[in-house]
Amino acid sequence: MLRKACRKFQNNGFKDTAFYLVSADSLPFYDKAFDVCICHLSFNFFPDLIKVIQEISRVTGDKAIFLGSVPVPEKNQINSKIRGQLYSENELKTFFEEEGWNFKTFPLENGCLLYFRAEKSRE
Repeated sequence: MLRKACRKFQNNGFKDTAFYLVSADSLPFYDKAFDVCICHLSFNFFPDLIKVIQEISRVTGDKAIFLGSVPVPEKNQINSKIRGQLYSENELKTFFEEEGWNFKTFPLENGCLLYFRAEKSRE
């Protein structure tokens, strides 16, 4: 999938792109290397979500933005089978806020998905 993504980016004019296959709880990037982080439909598959959020915090700058989507149990109204560890909206909010992020959800309805944005707290 990474090779396919790389080809698509290059074929659409993005010549200076890089894709990495790494462990989310041990990112091989410098501190504050990124301004934006996106995680779509993956949080429920990380064995140590708090460690992942700590790593995201480490590699993002002081004014970073995080965009995410993840299934949450309280939105699973039809009892769909969802793999991985599910966390509630409140748990996710707590995890992010404990690492210094302001956590806000988007009022979007799409099955059992929660869409959210987190910004680094500015002190």
